[in-house]
Amino acid sequence: MKLSVKMVSLSLIGLCLVGILFFLFYQKKAEKKGAYFEVAEVGSQVVTLEEFLNLYKEMRNEHSSASLGDPKTNSKLKNLTLETLVYEKLTKAFIKNQYPRLSSFLDSQSLLDKFLREQIRPHIEITDKMAQEYFIKKHSDQLVPEKFHLKHILVKDRKLAQNIQAILKSQPHLFEKQASKNSIAPEAEKGGDLGLLTRYEALPEFSPVFDLKVGEFTDIIESTYGFHIIKLVDKNPSSSLRFEDLKKQILDELRAQEEKKIFSEKLTLFSKTIAISKNTSILDSLP
Repeated sequence: MKLSVKMVSLSLIGLCLVGILFFLFYQKKAEKKGAYFEVAEVGSQVVTLEEFLNLYKEMRNEHSSASLGDPKTNSKLKNLTLETLVYEKLTKAFIKNQYPRLSSFLDSQSLLDKFLREQIRPHIEITDKMAQEYFIKKHSDQLVPEKFHLKHILVKDRKLAQNIQAILKSQPHLFEKQASKNSIAPEAEKGGDLGLLTRYEALPEFSPVFDLKVGEFTDIIESTYGFHIIKLVDKNPSSSLRFEDLKKQILDELRAQEEKKIFSEKLTLFSKTIAISKNTSILDSLP
């Protein structure tokens, strides 16, 4: 009897193991087919439902709850999420195709940087004339805002501020010395020097200083930080933006645009050589 019970137990355990193996086999098969877990396939690259949901959640968080109530907005977000992920997988597939031997020990971003550095950037030529034309089109009507060179003394006690003010009225050349000695602001060690500021970068309470003549200082001004005495050191009037001020920035921007354009063209050609499929039916059930 005991032997029979033992044999029955072993048989049940065997059946359970067989069942588990069958379950794992069919689950893997289902995953491979993409019936439940794949949103898209780009060659051998797969966009999983988990990847989609993570990015979709991020994109939804960037929108207001009111706009998310619109089915059209949600549909656009789903499509944008899917296209973004497909583009990423297509880029990875393209890069691995370019460097099949290196792809086993270099990550996709490193391979992409290598490709851009070796295959695209050397062929990009942006001339000064192109940069000047871009400047005229985009920036020639912009102005450099008026800037003010300010120094200030900040104290917590109004009476101390009044004492400093009295000293400065008779000895204005001692402003920097009084700032170093009495100011609690971080700029104290630099004689209270705040550097160049526009009207919009300074505290709103500083507005009286903008009407002063160079070398003058304000009456005592109270702010949430304490009591200020502010000196106008110099004024830089507003002026037209110069090409030389933006030349390097424009050259870098134009190179980046050209790099993106060339890479996009190569990626488009590559996309025609591999199979790309999207299982959009999975997305219909998402909010």
